Amino acid sequence: MKKGVRTHKTIKEIKERYNYQLSNIQQDEIDEIIKEILMALKTTGVCPSIIDIINKLGFTVYNFPFEKDGVDDESKSIRGFLGVGFDFNINENSNCFLIDKYCENKKARFIAAYLLSHYILNINDEKTDKYHFCYHEQDLKNCLETRFALSFLMPKEAFSAQVELLKIAYETADKTLSKDELLEILANTFQVTTAMVKARIILLK
Repeated sequence: MKKGVRTHKTIKEIKERYNYQLSNIQQDEIDEIIKEILMALKTTGVCPSIIDIINKLGFTVYNFPFEKDGVDDESKSIRGFLGVGFDFNINENSNCFLIDKYCENKKARFIAAYLLSHYILNINDEKTDKYHFCYHEQDLKNCLETRFALSFLMPKEAFSAQVELLKIAYETADKTLSKDELLEILANTFQVTTAMVKARIILLK
């Protein structure tokens, strides 16, 4: 990328490995890619900071007041924006993620992860100087970007380990762990919604 973001070595290697064609990758490949990225960025802990990951990849993240009452239905639904090589008159860094400042934390984390996933999956850094993408208000959809985002928010090894630890803890205390309790605890641990946890469990089956 000539004027856009300087691609992180690991991201570049991953994209080149797939010849910039990641549209058909399977869930096990997604989990391995995310594991590789987290290790390269030295991201530790159960709940990864998506903002820190994005910053380490050369982007700046801003909370942006998208209009709740836009001029039309399309503009009203915008909740996130990814810009490469754009001058927003906000900062010297023209590579930005804008996240709707009115979103609560769990939804904001998902939007950031979705935009990050879109960047990794869809942009050919070697041929792109300027690019933008808008995230619109939507339910969880079974698309590649959503699956990638959920896997970023709840990495396979950490997520599976938490499930097992909870089961062991409840068995040791001779208590029954209900499905709703499990979903709620995992949602709080990974700072996501219970709907996102349900979707992640399905992806791991």
